[in-house]
Amino acid sequence: MAGLGVVCVAAWVPCRRWGWTACSFDRGLRALLARKPERTPRWLPACRQKTSISFLSRPDLPNLAYKRLKGKSPGIIFIPGYISSMNGTKALAIEEFCRSLGHACIR
Repeated sequence: MAGLGVVCVAAWVPCRRWGWTACSFDRGLRALLARKPERTPRWLPACRQKTSISFLSRPDLPNLAYKRLKGKSPGIIFIPGYISSMNGTKALAIEEFCRSLGHACIR
């Protein structure tokens, strides 16, 4: 609870229009939940990656790239939405989750 108070105090910003200070909880939570660079997983060249990139050929349409992680059934298929890609944080987290459980994944 004390940590949340520190974040809120750090998020106090002066508001020139109203002449008083306002606490921005969005900015405080963003600082609290931000990914730390030292905690991000690193790819190790000595580790064998099980993910393989492939292309789905479709007549009269562009090819679709996908990455497949082999594993046991049931698997997960990640379908990216608007302004997201197969290399986004959610897609990578789902693949890492499937890898930890040994399930198949397509993204």
